[in-house]
Amino acid sequence: MKIEVTTKLNEVFTLIRLSVPNEMFKKLVTRIASSFPEKSLEDQEINSLSQNLTLSLEETQNIVSTIYLLISKVSYDVVKPSEVKKAITEHLGEEKAATFASIWSKSASDIVSKLKNKSVNNNLENVAWEKRVTISKDSSARLKDTQAILQLQISGECHQTVAFTFDKLVEFYSELEKIQSYIDKLA
Repeated sequence: MKIEVTTKLNEVFTLIRLSVPNEMFKKLVTRIASSFPEKSLEDQEINSLSQNLTLSLEETQNIVSTIYLLISKVSYDVVKPSEVKKAITEHLGEEKAATFASIWSKSASDIVSKLKNKSVNNNLENVAWEKRVTISKDSSARLKDTQAILQLQISGECHQTVAFTFDKLVEFYSELEKIQSYIDKLA
């Protein structure tokens, strides 16, 4: 599992490490994980948490969002608890990383199951495609632009059309291969 740590994310990790007691961190991660993928904390809960931590409302919301982000990352990537702990130890410290990994270990199957059920509602029913080639008008008739057009029919009457350049199409297929490998791991 790789986490791309931005300056802002690093600031929030530091805030979690220094300002959130371990027991409160455990309760917070458990609370967010129990209702994932829905965003679970009400404004009143965030306000109360902010007062208990003596942090600004923005800082508290950043902490909650970061925990939600971490749960999303491990859920969609289906990461083993030991890998989670290893990946976040340098950012959150040993004890908080162990806590997070333990909670992930206990709730992973429920979360992944919820994600499977949530995604089943929109099924891809049909795919049509075409290749569009635009050539220049000069005498050499060089190839100017090539696009692949995908027309996706999703659950009934919903249609989506997507145009790709060659490079973007290759990138898209690489992502599809990653998705397939994740699905294979779940099966």
